[in-house]
Amino acid sequence: MKTVKEKYQTLTYQKEKVPGTGKITEPGKPAVEVPVETPAKVTPETPAQKTPTVELEQDPKTGDVTVTPKKPDGTPYKTRN
Repeated sequence: MKTVKEKYQTLTYQKEKVPGTGKITEPGKPAVEVPVETPAKVTPETPAQKTPTVELEQDPKTGDVTVTPKKPDGTPYKTRN
């Protein structure tokens, strides 16, 4: 069985709010500039951890392995035929 490792990019954030301006445009009206502040750090919510699983079955005579991916609730994914 192959082990897969993934790397994720490390993000850096501003330590303070960053001021700036943004434009609001509406059809038929002149553009309006408004002041905005970019937040210092955005912390996204962590989704509930639902981990899919893989079931492995090996035929002792032939050594063939059957892999069955399963949803987090334990039911198998639909197979493509």
